[in-house]
Amino acid sequence: NNESEKVTSFILKSRESILGSRRRAELVADVQDLCDNVPLVKTKDLLVNETEFEKFKKGEVIFVERKSSRRCLMHKSCSTWGPAACGYGWDNPAGGGLSFHEVSAGSICVKCNTNFTVIPEGCDLELCACKDITDKNSLVDCSIKSGVNSTIEIERWNDTTTRQQQQQEPILITQSMVYNRNYERRSITISSPAHKDIGALDVVMHAHEDGWWHNGIYGGGLQNNQMMKLGTSCFISTLKTNVFPVDIAYGIQIIKKGNDVTRADDEVDAHAVLRDLGPLTAAEDTGLHEDIRSRCLGSNLKRNIETPITKIQSNDLKNGKIIFMDSVPSRSSCQLQ
Repeated sequence: NNESEKVTSFILKSRESILGSRRRAELVADVQDLCDNVPLVKTKDLLVNETEFEKFKKGEVIFVERKSSRRCLMHKSCSTWGPAACGYGWDNPAGGGLSFHEVSAGSICVKCNTNFTVIPEGCDLELCACKDITDKNSLVDCSIKSGVNSTIEIERWNDTTTRQQQQQEPILITQSMVYNRNYERRSITISSPAHKDIGALDVVMHAHEDGWWHNGIYGGGLQNNQMMKLGTSCFISTLKTNVFPVDIAYGIQIIKKGNDVTRADDEVDAHAVLRDLGPLTAAEDTGLHEDIRSRCLGSNLKRNIETPITKIQSNDLKNGKIIFMDSVPSRSSCQLQ
């Protein structure tokens, strides 16, 4: 064990896909036991030098992957960790860089090509040309694919289901994710069909024309940029600052890459009520995004605020019961609810 013979390697793990319960079940038992309560991520090892590794540890941007053909060079560059990816939050392999502030709460990696010739022989033509990535919008355009369909296995049974019903095949539903780059205000739409006792749902979220997603971050404002359509009603609200649609869309892509089908136990249940704040003003209606207006044509438009509730409260509402929210202590011994 001569110290002089030791070689130190510097390796980064690049996230490729997330494995759902069906894919996890194919792995050896020891792996399943160790990773029982945490996400199981398929990664790719990327070899870097010590200088690049130290830059990465400091939060700086590095180029992590390069592939070349006779006339084309593919690069992979990842943004610094968000949401505060200011300055050169993403370095462009073609030169320069751009801010990625308030676009992602994590890191988004993009592959792009340089050294195009008239006939880009050997190039992956689905990738963007690095020189064309000049702002937040064009960077997201190159990282999110539109029209991703995810198949989810839904159990038919519940607490009151008979044994015969439990033996039936589960229900398969398809959720779709559409990224719309046709407007300056980019949008992401997620649609889920009706199933069991849950109605169909469309969710539309959109960015400012400059590529950021949250109100109060820059001048100009960004109100009413989230819509949830339930039945014939469209509930309009302003996107919460802890919700990053680009991360949601990017996550849908890598989950789809690792799984043909996901199951109910891959999902995280969240329960909330939408509290009606009244109709939109004429000015608010006029300012709605094109995708919201088209999906809500002929529907009731309502402003709302989303309030989290527990699963027990959710079941109570489904059973026609009353739940109490927003308890406020008064000066007497009573509570206002």
